[in-house]
Amino acid sequence: MNKNNIISINNLYKSFSGQNVLRDINFNIQSNEKLALIGSNGSGKTTLLKIISGILQPSSGTVFYDNINIHIPSSKKPSIGAAFNESMLDERMTVMENLQFYQSMISGDNDSTEISLLLKTFNIKNLNNVLIKNLSKGMKQRAVLIRALLNQENQSLLLLDEPSNNLDIDAKEILLKNVLQNTKKTIIAATHDIQNINRWATSVIELKNGRAILTNLKN
Repeated sequence: MNKNNIISINNLYKSFSGQNVLRDINFNIQSNEKLALIGSNGSGKTTLLKIISGILQPSSGTVFYDNINIHIPSSKKPSIGAAFNESMLDERMTVMENLQFYQSMISGDNDSTEISLLLKTFNIKNLNNVLIKNLSKGMKQRAVLIRALLNQENQSLLLLDEPSNNLDIDAKEILLKNVLQNTKKTIIAATHDIQNINRWATSVIELKNGRAILTNLKN
């Protein structure tokens, strides 16, 4: 693995019930690179993100994160921020309770300073005591994004699955300016927001028929 690559994916396959969703996926991502993952619904974007996060096991192939095979138990666990969908939130708890619980789980920290700053950034500080089940889909999505951004000092990788889903125009700008454009870490984001890719991505991978087509946007 090249020392500049933070992620290396090699000969990756994933099948469900005998059907290949991903086939022979190979690519590397360098530190602080920002990758847009595009493709039609059902093309395997979410599956690939979940394999990279360690949530799903590949059928075959490897994913190395900072020279560690993430699918082999190791004492050195990478700190990855991930936002998949609102099911990551407990609907019986308030926004603040969800975020405090997750923060204490990943870092053992009970200081709410970072949470308060992120609530303010995403303009939902006034909703911190509202139950998740009573939020609109757009506000739930903001809470999901904040959850993914907690413990930022120790993160070097952020995985986002359709992060702009259900967001209004103002929230999309917050996402672009405060996360996608200015976050100093590696980002992989599956997105249908094609018109804004050039505002933040350094490269694009299109998943088509289970295979990956890489385009470099740096130049």
